[in-house]
Amino acid sequence: MTAWIDRLPAETLLEIFAYVRNFAKSFVDYEPWYRLLWVCRRWRTLVTETSELWTDIDINKHMKRNLVEACLTFSKQARLDIGMSGTTTTQNAWIVERLLPHVNRIRRLQVHSMDETADDALKTLLGKTMPALTELKVSFTTKTRLKGPYELPEFLGPVHDELEEPFLWDLTPERYPALRELCLGSALEIDGPLPVFRRLRKLELHGCLSAPMTITEFAHYLSHLPALEELSLKHYRPEIPVAPATPVTSEPFLLPPTLRKLILKDNYYYTIPFLSSFDLPFSMSIKVIRALDIVDYGDMTTEMLMEGYSMSVLHALPPKWFLWPILDDVTSIELRHFLSSCFMLVGTTPDGRAVELVGEVPPEWPREESEDSPHRLNNFRDLIDAFDQSPVEELFVNGHDAQEIDQDAWEDAFAAFPKLKRIQVDHTDSLTEFDTRLSLIEALLPQKRKRREAYREPQATVPVPQLESLVFTSSAFDREDGEFSSTLAHCLTLRKERGCPLKHLRLYLEYTARAENEEAEAPANMKRVETYQKALGETVERLELEVINNFYDTRSSRLWYYEGNL
Repeated sequence: MTAWIDRLPAETLLEIFAYVRNFAKSFVDYEPWYRLLWVCRRWRTLVTETSELWTDIDINKHMKRNLVEACLTFSKQARLDIGMSGTTTTQNAWIVERLLPHVNRIRRLQVHSMDETADDALKTLLGKTMPALTELKVSFTTKTRLKGPYELPEFLGPVHDELEEPFLWDLTPERYPALRELCLGSALEIDGPLPVFRRLRKLELHGCLSAPMTITEFAHYLSHLPALEELSLKHYRPEIPVAPATPVTSEPFLLPPTLRKLILKDNYYYTIPFLSSFDLPFSMSIKVIRALDIVDYGDMTTEMLMEGYSMSVLHALPPKWFLWPILDDVTSIELRHFLSSCFMLVGTTPDGRAVELVGEVPPEWPREESEDSPHRLNNFRDLIDAFDQSPVEELFVNGHDAQEIDQDAWEDAFAAFPKLKRIQVDHTDSLTEFDTRLSLIEALLPQKRKRREAYREPQATVPVPQLESLVFTSSAFDREDGEFSSTLAHCLTLRKERGCPLKHLRLYLEYTARAENEEAEAPANMKRVETYQKALGETVERLELEVINNFYDTRSSRLWYYEGNL
């Protein structure tokens, strides 16, 4: 009798093979996908005759040369996606020799994390004409970090006062006529002016050692890119003739009308004049990353560092940033702060445009400080200040590190966002003073009516009377279920009695268990669900309870789901 897998059509088998290949690439220790060749003659024939399985070639220091040659052979005449990462000059000489006969087929080429800028093989490869190339990314691992007016922290590594010899590149549009995406990384120097690729849709200039043009020349350069949709600049600085951290007062330049996203990463000494140099259209998403000043070429003095200069991401914005047209359309905002070294304030419009404000702090930066401390970060307050002119309907606290969000802070948010309908809290510190779920519940409690105010409508005493939905995560397992469910039920019952019932409540009930232990956890999980059902079932119109195994990475590992309606 023929095995069921042998009865599968070739198309289905090839879909499985493609999935196995992509899955195996994600895990270093996973068995190589090409072992499928060794199963049977049918599988070997299918794999070797399907060129699409061999077009994605990732090359690193541990490459298997026979696999590279097999990919070049079995891909036949299909387009190639080549990735070279951290290979040595000796390896590059061998790789380039094999790639040169196939340069007309290369569709994507990524060369990154290279240690040696004086690499003749790479210069030979990048000097060839590639008519099918649509995506090109090149960067080197540079040791250069210009020394500022102070001693840098040890964790940043040694400082090299002398610039490394860059990779000098004669980049011309004629060589890559089909190019759509171009990323120029660190330790690169273009021989001549920055070339104009008129079909370019995405341009990334990241950590290049020099930007040999003024801001006026750069704006003129952008005007010659009629198809540009995304521009990303990270430590790439066209010269702006103003004092550092000073907004430009002259007439702003226009960006290409096709531009849909601008990403700028730098310290506030440069982000302020750069952003004020351009008129930012309402149709464009904006991402500003305030880089760590102390690693950025000496812009921050020792005195500023010692005084604990504020790391608020809002300091990286020009004075009139609140006039950005996109802010008028933001309806959903999010504070995202999982790690103490990075945080993000995000505002999203209904059509998917976004304002993303990203901040970074040094590992040693004080996490818990008094209200008047110059070190203190208050990202929730910054979130309110960033979007208090926007018609916000949804607020998501997706982690807030060790920063306390108290009842007063939530009341400030309610006052700033009078149209607020949905609130979600995740990644908070359960059962501690930093548990912002409890402070939110306190802020949502109806006010006590005084005797002389008995004439007031009951709804007038309820904060955020238009609130429709709440989403919480219970990450302290069964230790908090009783207290948290009763506290939440008390609040929702009072709001319901005052004429403001909640329409929707969703709770993620997290636990941690390996796959083999999930069945043993089922009784405890069922008990947790019953606890919340009993406490909250009559307080909302629709209650959703979702049991999540936190051992896995995503919430797609849903193990038990309940939805109830009154």
